[in-house]
Amino acid sequence: MKGPMNNTVTSEEVNYLVFRYLQESGYVHSAFSFGYESHIVKSNIDGSQIPPGALLSFLQRGLSYVAIESTLSDSADGVNDGPVSLIDVHRALVSQPGPYNQLGENDTQAEGSVGAGYSNKAGKPSETAAEKIVVSNSNSLILQGHTADVYVCAWNPNKSLLACGSGVSDAGGNASARIWSIPDSVPIKSGESVAPPTELWHDQESGNVRHSVTSLEWSPDGTKLATGCSDGMARIWSESGDLLHVLRHHKDPLFSLKWNRKGEYLLSGGMDKTVVVWKASNGRALKQFCFHTGAVF
Repeated sequence: MKGPMNNTVTSEEVNYLVFRYLQESGYVHSAFSFGYESHIVKSNIDGSQIPPGALLSFLQRGLSYVAIESTLSDSADGVNDGPVSLIDVHRALVSQPGPYNQLGENDTQAEGSVGAGYSNKAGKPSETAAEKIVVSNSNSLILQGHTADVYVCAWNPNKSLLACGSGVSDAGGNASARIWSIPDSVPIKSGESVAPPTELWHDQESGNVRHSVTSLEWSPDGTKLATGCSDGMARIWSESGDLLHVLRHHKDPLFSLKWNRKGEYLLSGGMDKTVVVWKASNGRALKQFCFHTGAVF
């Protein structure tokens, strides 16, 4: 005999379902950004056990449950006969007594509880507001040049160089990565200016089609920069911005890059669920690992 059903869902599980929905719907950049911010890569959820379309399936089942519940109830509680929508569900839940409108002014909800049947591992937010820190323009260095959202940045390990990768904009500008030479003192002295960045053009091997840079990583000695792109290709550049190698093997956008300690080999992982080992000196693929059940971040 089965035990009682566990009808709770954690914020980690919700995040994973949303992440999978974005992936399956083809929202590559949104999935990357959401997965990075919600730390999906650190999740212990076995993605192989989650069927495609799980989020939509759960939502549809929830709507069906509310429809059945309203039919059995003495009153419709705001749910009309016929097809049930998410707006109908919201109205029904608001009109019903729940943990939120049952609590008195001096009552507190159980820690970690978000609502009936839901839990949040983050727990109850602290009542003490975080101190706001305002950084004035005089104490900051603003690097302007990108025409779309900046996804990734990486400092050179040996020199005062900052590499930034971004998306592309219809407003123009094909270079979706830049290397900035940062002054030793910030803010810079009066009369000084930041040198124009070195632009890394990512349309040379893609038929003049612009692609977003989704990952980048400096080699341990700082002499090479690897970039991963939404076109499924990785590229290795010199610190001065010269294109050394174009790495073609992945079929989908790249999400992660990692050098070995000596800078001889480069790992790349992406949405195609594979990891490829590259020889940095000639840009050749040495081995591909296909054991992952989800995108590699």
